[in-house]
Amino acid sequence: MRVLPVVLFLLLTVLLGTGCQQTMANLSDIGTGTVTMRLSLPSSGRALTDEIAAVNVTVTGPEIPTPITHALGYDAASHLWQGQFSVPSGIDRIFTVSAADVNGAILYRGSGRSDVRPQAMTQVTLHLYADPATMGGLALSLAFDHPDLGLGNIPVCYGPFTTQPPTSVLSEAQITQQFVAVSRYSSAIRTYTARNGVSHAIRMAAEQHIPCWVGAWIGADAQANEAEIATALAVAAEYPVTGIIVGTEVLLRGEQTEATLIDYLTRVKQAANVPVAYADTWNVWHQNGQGRPELAAAVDTIFIHCHPYWEGVRIDRAVASVAHAYGNVKALYGEQPVIIGECGWPSAGNAKGDAQPSPLNQRIFTHDVVTWARGAGVDLFIFELFDESWKNEPGGVGPHWGLLTTDGTVKPEIRKILF
Repeated sequence: MRVLPVVLFLLLTVLLGTGCQQTMANLSDIGTGTVTMRLSLPSSGRALTDEIAAVNVTVTGPEIPTPITHALGYDAASHLWQGQFSVPSGIDRIFTVSAADVNGAILYRGSGRSDVRPQAMTQVTLHLYADPATMGGLALSLAFDHPDLGLGNIPVCYGPFTTQPPTSVLSEAQITQQFVAVSRYSSAIRTYTARNGVSHAIRMAAEQHIPCWVGAWIGADAQANEAEIATALAVAAEYPVTGIIVGTEVLLRGEQTEATLIDYLTRVKQAANVPVAYADTWNVWHQNGQGRPELAAAVDTIFIHCHPYWEGVRIDRAVASVAHAYGNVKALYGEQPVIIGECGWPSAGNAKGDAQPSPLNQRIFTHDVVTWARGAGVDLFIFELFDESWKNEPGGVGPHWGLLTTDGTVKPEIRKILF
């Protein structure tokens, strides 16, 4: 075995596509990275590396069913082995690099793990050298600038009625227990009501400096609606909330007319000293390109819900679907703030069209849509933090939208990306 007192620096630069901007450019590039690899040979001691006749790269990892292989080309003028190829973004990509002689015998081999980040650059420096201390044996060290895809805390929809219906009243102790997870995993929350014990959560969010949009649930019952509005205004006056969301998908459910909803919104705007919003599906706000100018005039902020699952979109097109929906709505309302108030993927249940619920797909969608939103400067709330077992929705997906189970345990696939 030869003793080579040289160090070869293998620089792996992962150049990700620009991703989705608000102009909806390059939607097809979401989730795929372009890998540019360079093996720079030393200018001195060239005789020690002249035996290298081929440098091959193999990439494996989750969601890569067949290993990706690529042969680097040699540029004699610059003494570089280099090449470019595509790699799906995701976690735990294993890069294995081998340098062989003209007969195919391996001279050097090294490998390292890194996540491939969409809409960002990941740089991996691999130091590969023959160490005299080990009689020519291979020594390997790797340095990654961003080896993990952890998203950190994210804005989430907070439904605290995990195992009991929303008509029940939650105790302060129950909310306190849930808030261990809320404070650990969320950067902001939105609620759907301030009643039935949820006011405890709004107070705790204020105490822990977690931004909170307070919900007032508007339905068919006028008396209940008045109680919702009064409670939301009361907590907004007492605590430093971000704003009040008056109604969620009321028009989608057909429980009030737009005129009645505007009346509720106008009254809250007159009484509140914080922004007021209304939340509904993106297509309700879009209304076939006509928009809802009177409704938009009654709010400060527009909340839209984007759920590719309900539209039967397959997972590899899901983020593009969200970006398209957001762009369509944003184009109608100019400078008025538009927030994606719900966006999620169920971890279990029946398929809807090409949309397949699964723990893996929930993880892929959550990671990719949050990354897109951050890159595009779009405010977005993931639906939702906790599973809520009481929900009954078509396809059996109702209890399975949470990133966490009903007892606050992070789902295994979600743990890979979130924390």
